[in-house]
Amino acid sequence: MNPRQPADFDIQLAPWLRHWGPVFLCWFCLLLSLSGRSVFVRFKEGQLGTWLGVLLMVSVAVVCVAAARTPEINPRVRLAAWVLGGVSALAAVEDTVGVHEEIGYWVQDNVDWLPDKLAHWTDDILIIIGAAAGGGLLLWCVWRTGRVRRNLAYIAAAVAVAFAHGALDLMSHGIAFLKMVFPHLPKTVLRSFEDRMSFGEECCKIWAAWFVLLFVQRFLHRDKVELLWSWTLFLALPLAALSVWQVGDPTAGVPYLMLGAPLGFVRNYHVFAELSLMWMAWATASWVLLRDRPTQRAWFGLLFVGSAAALSGGHWSAEGYGQLLANVADGLLPNAYWAADPFAYSLYLLLLLGPGLLLGWVMVLAV
Repeated sequence: MNPRQPADFDIQLAPWLRHWGPVFLCWFCLLLSLSGRSVFVRFKEGQLGTWLGVLLMVSVAVVCVAAARTPEINPRVRLAAWVLGGVSALAAVEDTVGVHEEIGYWVQDNVDWLPDKLAHWTDDILIIIGAAAGGGLLLWCVWRTGRVRRNLAYIAAAVAVAFAHGALDLMSHGIAFLKMVFPHLPKTVLRSFEDRMSFGEECCKIWAAWFVLLFVQRFLHRDKVELLWSWTLFLALPLAALSVWQVGDPTAGVPYLMLGAPLGFVRNYHVFAELSLMWMAWATASWVLLRDRPTQRAWFGLLFVGSAAALSGGHWSAEGYGQLLANVADGLLPNAYWAADPFAYSLYLLLLLGPGLLLGWVMVLAV
C-alpha cells in the first residue's frame, strides 16, 4: 500500500508523531517521576502513567481495526489485524481495571498450597506470562503472512521491553526479592532500590505499548519506522532520571514547586527545566535538519544520552527559576497563581518547553 494514499479506513502514524512521540514519552516519565502524585520516584496504579499506557494500547487497537477494515490490505494481514486489535483492546481494559492484581490478591487469600513468596508474586508472574504470550501472538502474525525478517526487530523491541516490565515489577513488589539478593543491605537502601525499579517498571510498561504501536505501523503498512530513534531515547531515559533526581544539598531538602492537579507538585523543577530545554532544542533541530534522513537523526539522538551526564544539573538554581515562574505568573494573573491549577500547569509547561523550542529554531538557523 502506498502510505501517501491511504484508504478510507486507513490510519497511519504521521512522521512527526514518530519523531516527537518518544521525546514526549521520556519527558512525561521524567516529569511524573518528580511529581507529588508519584511520591518522588515511585509510580502508583490508576494515575497518569497508567492512563498513558492505556491510551497507547487503545491507539494500537484503533490502528489495527482501521487496517482490518481496509480492502486494499491482504486478507491474511487483515485477519491478523483483527486479532491484534482485539487483544490490544483487552489489554487496555485489563490495565484500566487491574485484573492481574485482583487475581494476585485472590491467590494470596485463597490458595493455601502455594508458598507464600510465590503467591506474593502472582500478579508479577502473570505479567511475564502475558509478555511471552504477546510475543507469541506477534510472531504468529508475521509468520502466517510471511513477513518475519522485516518485522523481527520490532517484535524483539516490544517483547524485550515487556519482559523488562515484568521483571522490574517482580523486583519492585516490596523488598522481598531484594532481601534475597542483598541480604546484608539495610531496609532504607532496599526501599530506595525498590522505588527506582518501580519507576523503571512503569516506564517499561509505557514504552512496550509504544514499541507495539511501531510494530503495527511496520507490519500493517510496510512503512520503515525509525526504530533506532525510539531505542536511543528509551536508553537515555534512565540516565536522564538519575540526573533530574539529584539533590545539590541534601541537608537543605529537595526544592519543589506547587502546581496542583494533575501533578500536585514537582520536585527538582530547576534541573528538569534545564534538561527539558536541551532536549526540546535537539528534538527540534534534528527534526528540521534531518527529517528525511532517519539514520542520521537516530545518531543525533545520542546527544540525549550525553545530556544526562554532561548538560543537566548544576547550572540553574531552584530559587532563581522558581522566582521567574512567580514573577511571570504575578504579571499575568496577580494574586491568583497558586489558586488557579490549570493556569499554573499551563504556565509551567510554557516556560519549560517554550525556550527549548525557541533554542531549537536558533540552532537550525545557525546551522
